[in-house]
Amino acid sequence: MKGKVAIVTGAAGGIGEAIVRKLIGRGAKVVGTGRNEGKLAALKEKLGAAFSFIAIDATSAEAPKAIVDHALAAFGRLDILVNNAGSFNFGPVHETTDEMLDEVLAISLRAPFRLCREALARMGPGSSILFIGSTWGIYGTPGGGAYSAVKAAQIGLVQTMAAEYGAKGIRSNYIAPTVVRTEMTDAYWELD
Repeated sequence: MKGKVAIVTGAAGGIGEAIVRKLIGRGAKVVGTGRNEGKLAALKEKLGAAFSFIAIDATSAEAPKAIVDHALAAFGRLDILVNNAGSFNFGPVHETTDEMLDEVLAISLRAPFRLCREALARMGPGSSILFIGSTWGIYGTPGGGAYSAVKAAQIGLVQTMAAEYGAKGIRSNYIAPTVVRTEMTDAYWELD
């Protein structure tokens, strides 16, 4: 990983911060993104020069170009994109409002699709794109609704990019954990 440059979306959250720390620990430089500038700045203070950040809403029209341009300006290249940011807004289909559906689609599918498109233009052989997805995208689950549908769509996107760009040396992979206890999911855990 030494000398590689990564972008990690949702970098100040539980899984995102763990990914950032692991990449830096292995010698990479990382650009973190997210909406919470305070959390990103606090992470920068802990991690130092190997970490740069851009506080931006990933769903905004200017986000993909701004994020990739920031990585190139900060570290001069782009080798890894980790699409980690997401929405944990879920419920049964019959209870899913258009607003809920639009939020999950915007954050977990449209934004990473657009960021991949921007990043691919700057990536070369040996690069990789990862999605931090969910087992809920692999199999149906009660209450999955829009969340499960979008996670399944991410799998389709990753498979398509693997077929399209794999021959050019750009890997695409989907990581599917089950529910991980973080600040985002904490309210869903039953405590004794």
